[in-house]
Amino acid sequence: MDYEKKKKTNWCCFFFAIDVGVKLADEITMKIAILSSSFYESTFPLVKHLSSHNEIELFCVVQKSFMTPAMLDLSLHEDSIQCGIYDHESATNFIPEHVKSYLASPNISISVVVFSGGSKLLKDINTCFQLTRRLKKSGFDIFHFIGTYVLNFLVEGRLNRRKVVHTLHESIDRIWSLETSRLKKLLIKFQFNIIERN
Repeated sequence: MDYEKKKKTNWCCFFFAIDVGVKLADEITMKIAILSSSFYESTFPLVKHLSSHNEIELFCVVQKSFMTPAMLDLSLHEDSIQCGIYDHESATNFIPEHVKSYLASPNISISVVVFSGGSKLLKDINTCFQLTRRLKKSGFDIFHFIGTYVLNFLVEGRLNRRKVVHTLHESIDRIWSLETSRLKKLLIKFQFNIIERN
């Protein structure tokens, strides 16, 4: 596979371009959706940084089968959290206080998307369709996916690819050399805008 033909973007250059654009025209504010299913320890600082000049909606994607991702432990509310999409107002009832405090900004809203983790596949697929409709109707300039949760593919595939960016926290060359990275290989094959961060 010839990766040179893909529009791979170095993550530093990508966000540097956003910052430069803002400095050249402060009145222009981008509306960015960040959908993260992992790596919250680096996602939260990214959201905070970009929110200084942009409107950010962070979608935290979690699974009922694993409610304790790093920096976003939701296990205290596990029994009351059902599969589906929780908007900012609803999500603040169970998002940890340290996260709400760190990301407190009028330019940031936090939603939580809860999947079953495989036990309710039809419900999960319906949640994907609901999420896709919401993303399409919200007028986002960029859709930035972080992590490689399998159901993200159902969402990404129905969005405008020119607006979709996906961060991989791994070397693309290494992914392509491993037999166990089939989902990541599909992402590389069909996704045009990849930020390689390792």
